[in-house]
Amino acid sequence: MVNGNVQEWNFSPNGTFTHVTVVPGFGRHFQRGYYMISNGSLEISTNESITAGAGAAVHGQLAFQNNKKNVQTMRIQLIGPGGKNGMVLNGIRYEVKTSNW
Repeated sequence: MVNGNVQEWNFSPNGTFTHVTVVPGFGRHFQRGYYMISNGSLEISTNESITAGAGAAVHGQLAFQNNKKNVQTMRIQLIGPGGKNGMVLNGIRYEVKTSNW
């Protein structure tokens, strides 16, 4: 949880990622795109961004944004081999969550 928001990052070995932020009382923000890790930096290139509002202020609105190329660079430290035990992203620690689907 970051500032009261729940965040989930999913990184695939093929260089793609998804990122979901859940804001209590408002809704969700979803991003997906491509990533690259190099020299302690994580560069993400977002090619799709969707916000779904659920709070009274937005009355269930849904907003789609197709970003031509939104690139962000963040500091990253992988914890354990290949990030097996989590990561620190811009000073915020994220734990690894696994599922038995």
